[in-house]
Amino acid sequence: MTTTIDHSDDTRHHAGGMDDTTDPDPVTWLRYAVVLDHLNHYPEALKAANRALELAPPGTPQSTMATSERNRLLVLTGAGIAPAARPK
Repeated sequence: MTTTIDHSDDTRHHAGGMDDTTDPDPVTWLRYAVVLDHLNHYPEALKAANRALELAPPGTPQSTMATSERNRLLVLTGAGIAPAARPK
């Protein structure tokens, strides 16, 4: 017998607490984006990656990783593809 556990509700539950912090951490938001990415929650992951990018100082490794994750998610969501280039 195989048991499947759905953790999607867990991630949404914990996400609410991230907005309550007075000193947001870009790495925490980036990690959250990666978790959502692995759960195939691409639109939510893109929002988290964008937040990480907003918080990360330019030119830092955090900024580079957040940019890479955001670019990946843009492709996965189709948001980074020009309308004429989208597959039919």
